[in-house]
Amino acid sequence: MSANPIIFFIFYFLIVVAVLGFGIVFRKIIFKSSSLFNLGFDGLVGIFILTIYSYVSHFFFSHNLEHNFLVILTGLIMFFLNYNKIKYNFELKIFISVFLILFFAFIAFKTHDDFSYYHFGYTNYINESKFLIGVGNFNHGFRTPSSIFYLNSLFYLPIVEKYMFHIGAIIIMGYSLIHLITLLNYKYLERDNDYIFFLILLSIIFIFIFFYRISEHGSDRSAQILIFLLFIEIFIFFKFLRTSDIFLGKILILSSLIISLKSFYFVYFIILIPILFLLKKNDKLGILKNLLKIIPFYLATLLILSVLLVNFFNTGCLVYPVYFTCFSDFEWSILINDVKLMNSHYENWAKAGAGPNFKVDNIENHIMYFNWVPNWIDNYFFNKVSDFLFGILFLILIIYLSFFSAKKNKKKQDTYLLPIYFFLIILFFEWFYNHPALRYGGYILICLLIFIPISKFLERNKLNFKQLQKRISVLLLVTAIIFLFRNVNRINDEIIKYNFNPFQDFRYELSDNHYRINNRISGLINIYDNCKIKTECDFNGDYEVTKKYKTYMFININ
Repeated sequence: MSANPIIFFIFYFLIVVAVLGFGIVFRKIIFKSSSLFNLGFDGLVGIFILTIYSYVSHFFFSHNLEHNFLVILTGLIMFFLNYNKIKYNFELKIFISVFLILFFAFIAFKTHDDFSYYHFGYTNYINESKFLIGVGNFNHGFRTPSSIFYLNSLFYLPIVEKYMFHIGAIIIMGYSLIHLITLLNYKYLERDNDYIFFLILLSIIFIFIFFYRISEHGSDRSAQILIFLLFIEIFIFFKFLRTSDIFLGKILILSSLIISLKSFYFVYFIILIPILFLLKKNDKLGILKNLLKIIPFYLATLLILSVLLVNFFNTGCLVYPVYFTCFSDFEWSILINDVKLMNSHYENWAKAGAGPNFKVDNIENHIMYFNWVPNWIDNYFFNKVSDFLFGILFLILIIYLSFFSAKKNKKKQDTYLLPIYFFLIILFFEWFYNHPALRYGGYILICLLIFIPISKFLERNKLNFKQLQKRISVLLLVTAIIFLFRNVNRINDEIIKYNFNPFQDFRYELSDNHYRINNRISGLINIYDNCKIKTECDFNGDYEVTKKYKTYMFININ
């Protein structure tokens, strides 16, 4: 294959445009309206549709080169057939600018720490085989697949082959930023510098500066970026209380994508309580009757059901490693004791009781009640959380100084904020008590709990809109420069440390280790296919292979 950077740059934009093509066409089908939409959310609709397609299609066939070529070609055709109908010159400029800037994050040799462990392997499994049963027996990572693996599986393409499996995080980040920047511009044009305006601005700057390194995204940060969008859309709806069908559709799309990226975000369903309360309070509860009438409801349900079904056929659990969702009497099921053991392991890891080179002696005692807090403070709060909090406070200081004014607007009452903020606090305590790692939702919860009151404070400043435009432009320009500088510095470090030369070889590192699970699966299937008496096949290991529901099934015999 060619490692020419120009080739990768071309494919990078072809993929981005193809996703947008799906989004533009299906947004028209789903919502039958262009009102309150922009190219950013169209891109998110494209991600949503392709994710659903990827899950469903994998039950029937692999995502090989020919299949993926047709998918991307279809997206490109959709885009160019609708290109002349795009009238948003500002949005096109933002679209091009954002993805040009993000291309520097795309250039990487060092991938996520879990990339070789299971991210690549699971994505490659989707490319090489149609759906298999019991693959969770091979690897702990195969028990917790993310929808981003299914999305990335569509980007195994001719020429660039399997070196685009980190672009999914770029696409989610890019279209989220385009959506936020467009919302910010819209509110500026409307002269509406309310708290939502400042919350959007803080979110944009945070995502660019704190989530600049794509190799650290995994599936965790993509979900947290979408949670920013989810809460902003909720606030916009309750402020204006209109366009209920579009609101419901957007919430369903964002919520189902978030859950598909990381199943433990099912806990965020608790936010339905204040939403239902506020709908009832504003005599809007009747809009829920429209749920069964809108297409996003059925598509979101299909995505969630696909995630649960994949989890079930991988492990015997609907949500691994939540043991009460597991069914142990299926042949491929992970044993309940093993599920409970892994649940304790993940909780122990999140509570700083384990790391690459250490583990506490008594896990059960460590994770019980608040026994873990002193160790967590020593090994995790200092310096990860403390550095993060310092960075947030510095960001707030910059924003405060940028928009300070001695003249004040009349204080606005947004009564809907208090119930939602109260449940954010509940979610924060759930996070802190059960899985207090920033990657497990900590970034977004801490940010929202700090950004919302700060945004409410900032909206009281009476600002001249010409000065406001200059300040926002300067802030966003500085943000982009910081993003570029940090990524250029990272690329330079990778050049020195790994002898990486992006001008000659644009590929990230792949080794035999990345293919170990896929080779194991292929080897076991070959033994089964070449064995004449299936009941007497010698698999020489811990696994057996049989067939169920017309597909291969793997059983751990230990």
